[in-house]
Amino acid sequence: MRMAIIAALLAIGQPAYQSVDVDLSDERCRGDAVIAELDGIRIRGTCSASGAIREVQITIDNTAPPEAGSLQSFGVGFCGTAVLQLVAPPGWAGSGVTPGGEAEWRVADGSPGLRAGETQSDFIVRLRPGWRRSRRADALWESSAKSTFTTHDCTEGNAA
Repeated sequence: MRMAIIAALLAIGQPAYQSVDVDLSDERCRGDAVIAELDGIRIRGTCSASGAIREVQITIDNTAPPEAGSLQSFGVGFCGTAVLQLVAPPGWAGSGVTPGGEAEWRVADGSPGLRAGETQSDFIVRLRPGWRRSRRADALWESSAKSTFTTHDCTEGNAA
């Protein structure tokens, strides 16, 4: 069953990763942007600034087939120590920032997650000035199907 779901995710017909702006950063983030597109999930963001705090409001679209089950978690990478705070909408929790700089959200206990075809907004990541997004992103579904894109694009000179 798990292999069939993974095959269904791969058969969606979209490349494993696409990004409208592969060099998304504090200086380049104005208004709306597609942050990442993985098999089964599209992650969009709206950028704003208030004083020394930068904010990206994230919206996710679960484009996986129903067989994958509901989306249980997702993450978006940022370079260095850029992430200050994660905010989650009702039914979700900011699960923290990995040592590699990935901001992660997961379904809160008792929440059903995001079903196929549904959209959820109001995920917020607050960042330090000068931030730069890593091209890393991932998502995990109820069926244990996982979609991941990882690069090593955050070098010493490019980390926030």
